Amino acid sequence: MLYQITRYEDTIEGSSDAEVKAYYAKDAIYCRRINVFQFIATFLACASFAQDSVVIFLTSDDMSVFKDTPFMHDLWYPFNRADYIYLVICIAFICDTQGLICNTASQTTLLCVMIYARTRLKILQIRLRKFDKIAVEEYEGDVVRAVKDLIAEHQYLINFVKSLNDRTQHVLLLEFMLNSLCLASGTSQFIIIDTTSGWLATVFLNLYVIVQIFILSWHANEISVEGLAVSDAIAASQWQKQSKEVQKLLIIMMMRAQKPIGLTAGPFFRMTNSTAVQVKCILSKLQFNVQNVLFTDDESGLFLRIYNDLQKVPLMFSEISKYEAAMRASNDTQVRKYYEQEVQYCRRINIFQFLVTFFACGGFAHISIMKVVASEDMSEFKDTPFMHDLWYPFKREKHMPWVMTVAILCDTQGLFCNAASQSTLICLMIYARTRLRILQIDTASGWISVLCLNMYVIAQIFILSWHANEISEEGLAVSDAIAASQWEKQSKEVQKLLMVMMMRAQKPIGLTAGPFFPMTNSTAVQTMKVAYSYTSIMRQNIPD
Repeated sequence: MLYQITRYEDTIEGSSDAEVKAYYAKDAIYCRRINVFQFIATFLACASFAQDSVVIFLTSDDMSVFKDTPFMHDLWYPFNRADYIYLVICIAFICDTQGLICNTASQTTLLCVMIYARTRLKILQIRLRKFDKIAVEEYEGDVVRAVKDLIAEHQYLINFVKSLNDRTQHVLLLEFMLNSLCLASGTSQFIIIDTTSGWLATVFLNLYVIVQIFILSWHANEISVEGLAVSDAIAASQWQKQSKEVQKLLIIMMMRAQKPIGLTAGPFFRMTNSTAVQVKCILSKLQFNVQNVLFTDDESGLFLRIYNDLQKVPLMFSEISKYEAAMRASNDTQVRKYYEQEVQYCRRINIFQFLVTFFACGGFAHISIMKVVASEDMSEFKDTPFMHDLWYPFKREKHMPWVMTVAILCDTQGLFCNAASQSTLICLMIYARTRLRILQIDTASGWISVLCLNMYVIAQIFILSWHANEISEEGLAVSDAIAASQWEKQSKEVQKLLMVMMMRAQKPIGLTAGPFFPMTNSTAVQTMKVAYSYTSIMRQNIPD
């Protein structure tokens, strides 16, 4: 793509059209400025991130503050950070500089290609508005040939944008999601920051993320806007003074231009200015949940919820017992047979789980016992724990039999507690799976069943929406196939037939949810947003 840009720039420099050259030069200057602005925003974010740690370094009396606190980046070093702080600083600045250069280079490359697509679409509009003059100056008055070349240029740009979208759609989706999370977590940092340097670093980091979101969305939106403006350029030309053949060519070109082109964030939604604005809604929701998880005033709330959930476990097993009795009394032989198979499978998997835990605990105890057997006296256990690092109200080496008894009891307790908790969880999961398989789920029994059910519902929503969306996309792509064919070289009768077919293909076909809305990928995403909003409201207003 960059090679194509270089070749096209050489073509523009050799062009005799002053208006086109002036516009291209103007857009080239704009491209440089927007990339310089992107670099400055990235540089300020990296510099402010670095200055926060540098200020802590300069104001510290000694380097002990960095014994447990990372300097800039939380990296692992094969030495004590406080003893080699200057080497740590050099490595941190190298990583910061590397991030600055790599991020700027990747963003600049993507922005250049996006601005190039926007510029060529704009130049196509300029040439379409005066195609009759271009025919006289460059094609010796042959208007049909001039229009056909403009049609070929339009087809090339459609394929170029489609190829760019195929290569970047998943990158843009990841960029959109990560920037939303960064903005939410970065905004939440204002609640706990108590230093000026930290506040400044957070401000510049959030500004950088906002700039990145809006720059990408803005230029992706520009491609869509300029693609639609091709039909405006045709309408603004002297098309009414041309022959019927030229008018037919322009009509088909105009019909194709009315279908939007542009970049998408994955297969879900188009990158436009409204996409950037939607980050605000996602930000508020994520920020609310980050604050609830990280900055709650009542630190015991999480443990109380866990305690309440554990109290519901006996109720789950009571429900399992009732369901098992109903299964054994069922008249459906196939259902009873399948349930018995699942019961046997549950017993076997729990026995296997117990054996694995037993060998792990036995191997752990074996190491310490071998040390006791091989030791001439117990002096090595004066500072070294036996199995578990427990506190004793006496010296370990003098009461070693008691220490061994307590340690083995703790090991046995861990064995049974771990096996019991794992078996409980496995039984509940197998129970949920079994009921889903039999398709007789009446009520959700615990969070495991709810999780399985939710995963099933989400998969169902996206599978249905995806394939309904594929019908719509392929239906609309019929007009693209016609526009990409050699229709301009066919007879007038064939062109009329293709024109009617293209007009019909531009009306979306597909499946709808009743008379309300079409089933598309955006429908699935919107469903998830609504479900998330309902969940947040219920968490706030419905008591546990």
